Amino acid sequence: MICSRPTACVIAAILLAWTAGCGSGEEHTGYVGRARPPDRPLLRIAQGGDPAGLDPTRYSDQPSWRVARLLFEGLLAFTSEGRTTAGVADGWSSNSEATIFTFQLRPEAQWSDGRPVTAEDFVFAWRRVLDPKFGAETAEGLYIIKGARQINSGKADPHSLGVRALTERVLEVELEHPDPEFPIRTALPSFFPLPPEHVAARYLDWPGGLDPVCNGPFVLDRWLPDDRLIVRRSETYWNREAIELESVVLFPLADPNTTINLYRAGEIDWTTANTIPMDQARELLRRGAPEVHVSSVYATYYLELNTVREPTNDPRVRRALELTVPRESIAEGIYGMGHRPSRVLVSTNLPDWTAPEVPAGDSETARRLLAEAGYPGGDGLQPLVYLYNAGGPHGAVAEFLQGAWQQQLGVRLELIPMDFASMEERGRRGDFHLLRSSWLADLPAPVEFLAVFQAGNPNNLTGWEDREYDRLLEQARHVLDPGERNRLLRTAEERLLNDAPIIPILHYATVQLIKPYVEGLTPNPLDVIGWAGLRVNLEWRPPR
Repeated sequence: MICSRPTACVIAAILLAWTAGCGSGEEHTGYVGRARPPDRPLLRIAQGGDPAGLDPTRYSDQPSWRVARLLFEGLLAFTSEGRTTAGVADGWSSNSEATIFTFQLRPEAQWSDGRPVTAEDFVFAWRRVLDPKFGAETAEGLYIIKGARQINSGKADPHSLGVRALTERVLEVELEHPDPEFPIRTALPSFFPLPPEHVAARYLDWPGGLDPVCNGPFVLDRWLPDDRLIVRRSETYWNREAIELESVVLFPLADPNTTINLYRAGEIDWTTANTIPMDQARELLRRGAPEVHVSSVYATYYLELNTVREPTNDPRVRRALELTVPRESIAEGIYGMGHRPSRVLVSTNLPDWTAPEVPAGDSETARRLLAEAGYPGGDGLQPLVYLYNAGGPHGAVAEFLQGAWQQQLGVRLELIPMDFASMEERGRRGDFHLLRSSWLADLPAPVEFLAVFQAGNPNNLTGWEDREYDRLLEQARHVLDPGERNRLLRTAEERLLNDAPIIPILHYATVQLIKPYVEGLTPNPLDVIGWAGLRVNLEWRPPR
């Protein structure tokens, strides 16, 4: 249920109690504040905001996906190590070309109202995601299915989608092109099933303030927007015996200082990725606090350059800027928490991936390129408009680049901080020269990064198009051999980097705090959780 926001006095009282003396022994125990389990199997989580909604298939923000994985489950599911495992499907197979997949649904999978989860529930949900009237943020993720793109653009009937319920428990999926890793994709919330008889009545806005009928390990208990969302263990989930938590509480804490104080007060068990102040995270890392967990992430921080507006429409200008980015200073001086400087887009720690060689250069090469473009020493160059979303370290990065480019190239920046939505809207109008951006891959595959810069991708604000780049990506999608597929994708990334419509700066890492009594929670590059086996050890006490 959705309730109105209660008084903030609860948090205020917690913080007052903490500042009155709860943290006095922290430096002696080695733990970050109070380290005592709750009195029942309860996990309390701090995340950066409320979910956009409870429909698992509609939204793509991380808070929504975290809640979706509590309440729902797809054909496959993720473990806490970031690997996939059986979910609603207990078996699957494909034809030799990896274009047709057949999934067998386990008979014990049920909705929270006791009805069996059927193959038709997946067919209904996937057609709805692609319905242009629905407006799902996640629709593009299903374009791998035959006919999906045409349906989503309004050019084909939803019933033409390449998915069929062969029987109540057998689902067949036909793809646009070969994809041996397609089953992994079904662990994403955009591929989750929905209960048609409940959704049909509120087709566009389900669940519309009602408790959703769901098929995951938990069901909704209460949602108090801007305060907390509580779920309790489902009585009908097929793997209920592996779910040791009775309930989970998510706090949408936007203020990092509030998050760290509540954690120290013992009111939060897990802070999730990068939700505590950076200076305190660095200090805790320096101290070697046992609750601090650093994990690499399949995510890259980069700048988008407007390739259709002077002077960044000139690749020589773009290359000059790329060659003079002080990446090491940004990664270590501004972040300093495991972030790795990088000149490539695709995360270098993807399994079985070798990054392309980026042509070397230096400040002298950059100045020569700028002079060849007609701007020796920056003469004749108007300030470049640099958009970035205010908050966090982005302002510090912008100011660092402003100083470096002015000193090395004579290039001036006009820094414009904005809220994220306004930055995106202005970016889509092309009213910028440089724009701060980042990409987090949903799956451990290079194409998850590279597809962003194919012609027509709505996430590409650079205006850059390259037919050969697009051709290489399409060819790679039709290749079954992993080595040959990666070779084609590496060649595509080389073209992207050489033309420099983007400037990669660093690969992200996450810093999280997890109480020592929480077991089975493993930060991983996909930032996912497997709820089976995750537990709170109620008997845990600090070692003497």
